[in-house]
Amino acid sequence: MADNVQLNTGVGGAIAAADEIAGVQYQRVKIIHGIDGVNDGDVARVNPLPVDVHALVAPKAVLATSVGLAAGASIDLDSDQIASGKTGKLLMLLVCASVPCKAVLQTVTNGVPSAPRATFFGLAGRNAMLPIPSKHLYQIAHSGIAGFDGFRVTVTNLDNSNAADVYANIAYDEV
Repeated sequence: MADNVQLNTGVGGAIAAADEIAGVQYQRVKIIHGIDGVNDGDVARVNPLPVDVHALVAPKAVLATSVGLAAGASIDLDSDQIASGKTGKLLMLLVCASVPCKAVLQTVTNGVPSAPRATFFGLAGRNAMLPIPSKHLYQIAHSGIAGFDGFRVTVTNLDNSNAADVYANIAYDEV
């Protein structure tokens, strides 16, 4: 079946953009932007969709490192303590190591880690990033009780003979 669909075929109506996938037509739609009643134009490379990065309330970034992590060993790399009365919402988690590694994300409340929330792997010397489709997916609230509240990534050296330098960049918003 061809892409696109003719509307009101009996009288030769307009052609609507469509994409046929497995025998089903899906309408193609262009995105425009602007305030109510105003068309500021189609989204394009020269007219990008405006995004307000300042909508973040209190963005934080922590670079946690460990040098000389023994072959086969694991290390916990933590964010900073979530501020009193706030909730941390994870924006990005990037891990890199000098050897292949495994990274496990957990949230920690009162110093007690949660069950693993996500697991991903990295190649030697390459950044491994956990895809985070929404800042509401991984979050942790300050508990108000003594003990660490925050994000933790446990990095495991997957090399059987070499020590590793490991790095985790943890970015989150506090709201």
